[in-house]
Amino acid sequence: MKEIGGFLGLENVEKATGPFIHADAVSLNVARASFNYVLKYLKPSKIYIPYYTCDALLEPVKSNKIKSEFYSIDSNFNINSDIALKEGEYLLYVNYFGIKSDTVRNLADEFKDNLIVDNAQAFFEPEIKNVVSFNSARKFFGVPDGSFLYMQIAEDLEMEENRAISTNHLINRAIGNTQDGYDEFLLYEESIGVDVKKISSLSYHILHKVNYNKAAKARRTNFNFLDKHLRDYNEVQIELQPGMVPLCYPFLPRTHIDKRDFFKENIFIPTYWNEVIYRREGTFDLEKEIAVS
Repeated sequence: MKEIGGFLGLENVEKATGPFIHADAVSLNVARASFNYVLKYLKPSKIYIPYYTCDALLEPVKSNKIKSEFYSIDSNFNINSDIALKEGEYLLYVNYFGIKSDTVRNLADEFKDNLIVDNAQAFFEPEIKNVVSFNSARKFFGVPDGSFLYMQIAEDLEMEENRAISTNHLINRAIGNTQDGYDEFLLYEESIGVDVKKISSLSYHILHKVNYNKAAKARRTNFNFLDKHLRDYNEVQIELQPGMVPLCYPFLPRTHIDKRDFFKENIFIPTYWNEVIYRREGTFDLEKEIAVS
């Protein structure tokens, strides 16, 4: 049986149907590097970060020695904490699964240019004026790197191209060597740091040849199919708004499901993010539940 889910294979390029959707953004290597640049540029006195996020986003905060505080979310991924920003403080919000665009816009109205949006799971989201945001091409397309940063930058970015890339996992997945590809995928993930570089020429070329209309339509179709069949069993209630292009379908079941049963059938269901359960400070039981579901 052909594998469903898991990591991506090398992207099939086609004739692009229009201009590149992030032509006005700064083209960098990976999302954590974009965030690193943002922190170096803005120099926050403090940043609020959701408990429910990956350790990769915490790396730039630690390396830049920025004071931080976690905040909680509810079962629909909205902020469930009282946050009042002081001068020099910023709020980082994750556009979870690419389905929280309305929340992002509401937060932009509230926090204005003190909001930083992590669109790593929302590649198709456009720029919001005066709001810093960055995305990740690797989560949506079979490329080794790529992150597009929207930010008012008063200087020219002079930096080297990212050459520390690998396509071994992408090629192996594309030709059906999934296990070998997965092992190489894990090694490649471990090698990715927070150093800020320009996007690689390879990813830049591929991403300018993607049929984005087709890709967006497929993701919305898949999402709506799953929602039709799983909505009644899902603790997360979602309305896919026009223009939203989801990364995947977030499913928080009312009863535990053993994913190993699906793995046996070559259906690979992702889990975001196991590292959350090992965080020590604060009370965030819901985030732990989401992380292991």
